[in-house]
Amino acid sequence: MLAIGAIDGFVNNMLLSLQLSSDTRRQTPQIGANIAARFRSWDRRAVIKTVRSVLVDRDGVLDQLPNVAAPALIVSGAEDTILPSAMSRRMVAKMPNARHVEVPRAAHLAPLEQPDATNALIADFIQKLPGR
Repeated sequence: MLAIGAIDGFVNNMLLSLQLSSDTRRQTPQIGANIAARFRSWDRRAVIKTVRSVLVDRDGVLDQLPNVAAPALIVSGAEDTILPSAMSRRMVAKMPNARHVEVPRAAHLAPLEQPDATNALIADFIQKLPGR
């Protein structure tokens, strides 16, 4: 759908409905407007190539996660439908030193939607790292 310029408005709405919670879209629509404007400023072919490489033309990594020994924090938006918390918990279950935290009132872009809550989670994680 990204290749068809005539349906850009539809694609923008679809992408924003997947990436942002309904509260964010309703209460702070400028976040969605900024995302859509930036998205449309990028080279369309490069975006299509990037999306394909991330979502289509790649190998799965779940089987490699047990090899990740470093501490890891997996943050999910409670309303994320692109990478739901269930998937994040599945990744955490495979990693020996990981934990999952869910950000309320956020979807796929939790750092944009709930920056204070997301930053506090990350800062807390960093402060608790061994050797700090």
